[in-house]
Parts: sequence; C-alpha cells; structure tokens
Amino acid sequence: MSQYAKMYEIKNAAKDSLDGKYSGAIGIILVSNLIMTTIISWISNIVGGVSTSTMQLSGSIAATIAVSGVVELILLAANILLGVLNAGIAFYFLSTACGEPSTINHLFAGYRGDNKKALQISAVLTTAQTVCLLPYQYLLSRAQMTMIQSLTQDNQMLSTALTEKYLLYAVIALAIGLLVYLPISLTFELSYFFMWDFPELSGKEVLTLCYNKMKGHKARLLRLEFSFLPLMFLCVLSFGIGFLWLRPYMQMAQTKFYLNMMNPEE
Repeated sequence: MSQYAKMYEIKNAAKDSLDGKYSGAIGIILVSNLIMTTIISWISNIVGGVSTSTMQLSGSIAATIAVSGVVELILLAANILLGVLNAGIAFYFLSTACGEPSTINHLFAGYRGDNKKALQISAVLTTAQTVCLLPYQYLLSRAQMTMIQSLTQDNQMLSTALTEKYLLYAVIALAIGLLVYLPISLTFELSYFFMWDFPELSGKEVLTLCYNKMKGHKARLLRLEFSFLPLMFLCVLSFGIGFLWLRPYMQMAQTKFYLNMMNPEE
C-alpha cells in the first residue's frame, strides 16, 4: 500500500524547493495579482457605474437587476480569461519543484500553444465558483439598491429594515454557497498540474482525470490548507506583508502535495 507523505513533510519539502528561489516565486504571484486586480477593478468601475446610474435615473429595481446581470456576465468572462494565469503559476511552481528552469514568462504559458485547454479548465472552475456565490451576490446587490432607494424615500425605517433583511439573507447565502463550493474546489484545485503533466489530454479529460485521482485525497488537501491558518493570522497582524512569503509557500506546498499524490514512493 502506498504511503503518502505527512503534512509536515510536504511543507518541509516546499521550504526546501523554495530555498534561494523565493524572490522569483514572490515576483510571479505579485505580477499575477497586479494584472488580475487592475483589469477586474477597471471593468468593475466602468460597469458598476453604469449599474448605479441606471438605478438613479430609472429608479427601477427590475432595470437595475437586468443591468447587474449583464455586469456579472462581463465579469465572469473576464475572470475566465484571467483565470488562465493560474495555469502559468502552476507551471512555474511545478517546474521549480522538479528542479527545472522557471521564469516570469511561465505566467503566460496557458495562453500559448493549446490555450483552449487552459481556457476550458478556467471556465469550469470560475463558473462553478460564480454559480455557488450567485445567490449571495444577488441578495447583496438588493441590499445595496434598497439602501440607495432609502435615501429618496420618506419611510427610511422600513427601508433600513429591508436592507438589514437582505444583508442577513446574503450572509446565509454566502455560508451555504461556500459549503457547496468547497468540495468542488478541492476536487478540481489541482487541475492545472494535471494539464501540464498530461499534455495529450483535452480539457475535459484533464478534469475527469483530476476528479478520479482526487478521490480519497480531498480531506488531505483540506488539512494541508487548514494547517496554514495560524500563519495567515500572523500575516493579517503584519498588515498583509507576510502574505508575500506565505502565498509562494502555500503554492509550493500544494505542488508538493500533487507530486506526492502522483508518486507517493518518491
């Protein structure tokens, strides 16, 4: 029977692989976050302004919800395209873990060659997350619209109560959405590693392989991720600066988890 590495062994192996290579690992994650944040913020500001203007000009919740739906579709498409960057991050850390050369150019590897495969995987992962959080997003937008409406209505007490009700429902929807999304995330979180290790497979085949291989390993992966919670807390106390080192550490630990899962004897 295969003996898989313990959590502390995986984390120690991640530290060893990052020894002397932290600057490059930090750099690729920083560049990725900068690209994603800049583009999503730019799109959100533009389409968000349109949604707010619709509410103020028409005063119609139905019209605002329709515009918000279009906004969400635009953001979904943007997140799917940007999600391909995660394929590049996986490629970078997989190369580093295996002792192969790795550069910042790896970040864009998912857009080169057979980019359809990375795009398919990104579409599945991003859409699953969006669908699970959709009720939360809807209820939160209703709360925001009710709050805006209350500024122009006489009965502000009623509007405030309605806003609080939507916020409560939004929190409940968020909790349920995360519970539904968690097993999906754990099942397909390592998809990009499979994509690079099995280049002959299509996007659908990669997801199927990942689904089959992760059976019996989701709880282990969850324990690995939960083991970083104390360090996350310390990073928060450092005003987020500690995440510069923690994110590469977590990514490399995930990479080592994948390698150990596929070759437990090594």
